[in-house]
Amino acid sequence: MQNLGNRNQSISNLRNSFIVRDGKRLPVDFTKLISSADHTGDVLIKPGDYIYIALNDDRDVYVLGAVTVPLAVPFKDEMTLMKALSSAGGWRMGGPFGADVNNVMIIRGELECPVVMCVNLCELLKGNETDVYLQPGDIVYVHNKKFRFGRELVRLAITSFIYAFVNDAGIFIADKLFPISPLSSSSSSTTTNP
Repeated sequence: MQNLGNRNQSISNLRNSFIVRDGKRLPVDFTKLISSADHTGDVLIKPGDYIYIALNDDRDVYVLGAVTVPLAVPFKDEMTLMKALSSAGGWRMGGPFGADVNNVMIIRGELECPVVMCVNLCELLKGNETDVYLQPGDIVYVHNKKFRFGRELVRLAITSFIYAFVNDAGIFIADKLFPISPLSSSSSSTTTNP
């Protein structure tokens, strides 16, 4: 895992930023230009160039399953699997609901046809595997029991994500449509005199 210096939350999404010249996208790595001393990929800007710096909005990584606190972690550049798991309080240890750390899944891409990567946390902690860099929208799923079919596990992870997302969306919409206002003392204690 390489250290690229400043790991603070950025207001821009450098990975999705680009420069267009004469209708063609230039191969510029903004993350490398800003985070390292290597400026070999720097580009001389010309009149008519279009520079697009993407916003860092709604970029979450979802950590679900047998973790202490399932949640959406705001994505930061150079976020790794272990950082996301530590943001969720780590995984549950032991017992019938303990995490299966030999097969943690990272689900990436469209939910209809996801790309799935399996990571063995035991090997990662021993130093036999390298930590995995995450991307915005990734789902990290730590399951607590073994499944006979990988397809079943992916389906469960995606279902967990959808339920969590729908639950959060429902609470957000309910708060916007039906705000709860405090009761005033005059409206709650009205009496009529005969």
